[in-house]
Order: sequence, then structure tokens, then C-alpha cells
Amino acid sequence: MATKLYVGNLAYATTEAELRQVFAQAGAVVAVHLVTDPAGGQAKGFAFVTMRSPAEAQAAIHKLHRTRLAGRTLTVNWAQDQGSPKPPRSGGQPAAEPAYQSRFGAFGGSGITPVKGPPRSRKPKASGGYQSRYTAHGEQTARPAQPRRRGGRSR
Repeated sequence: MATKLYVGNLAYATTEAELRQVFAQAGAVVAVHLVTDPAGGQAKGFAFVTMRSPAEAQAAIHKLHRTRLAGRTLTVNWAQDQGSPKPPRSGGQPAAEPAYQSRFGAFGGSGITPVKGPPRSRKPKASGGYQSRYTAHGEQTARPAQPRRRGGRSR
């Protein structure tokens, strides 16, 4: 039974022959696949190495993980199977909750959630009636605070 390892953080000049020689220290190497860019042919900095047995693969992980090759620290882990089903992605939106569905039913349950901001304070500003602002150049200017309008329209 062959086992595949992921080898990351490789120098771009690393060759398959060098990888085969390094991993042969831990056991029998079945295959080495250095991943390259299809457009330019340059190495992408990682590879997959297939060892003959799981014991040899585990020995390669313990022996070669975080070792240096061509001036770079290698990352050696078990490769993840591409054929395995991945969990469904939610798209960053949480599942709709029943309370929001009833409140926003007119929107078709579009995932809109109410956001309550900080409570407004009706206290006067503590800066003595002046608001300080910073200009675009980082200089601080002061101007009189504008009075708040209360109630409906002004006449």
C-alpha cells in the first residue's frame, strides 16, 4: 500500500532527483511529483512524494519535517485525498434563525439581520463645546460644536 506525502516550502530550483535522494533516507520512494506551473513550467514550491508503506511515510515525516533543503525549511505532512468529499460551504452567511424569518418575512428570508448600534448619549460633549478633528495632513483643528436639532422639521 503506497502512501502520499505533501512536501512544501521547496526552493524553485529543487529537482525531482534531489527529492528522491532526500526521501530515500527514510525508506523506499515509489514516485515523486514536483508541481509546476502549466503556463511557464516553473516549479510552484511544493511536491508530492509517494512512499512504499505507511511506516516509511511516517518515518519520512518524523525525519524530514522542519529540516533544511537548499536553504529552505521543509514542511512534510500527509497529503490530503482530492477525491474525498468536502463539507458544503455556507458562503459566509449563518443559517437563518426563526426569529429573523418572522421579522423579515417580507424580504423572503434573505438573511438580513438587524444591527443595533451603540446607545446614543444625550449628554453634552466634554470638550468644552469644541469638537476636535484631524485634517488630511494630520494637523489637529478645533471648531465650535454644532448644536443638535431636536424634533421634526425646522421652520
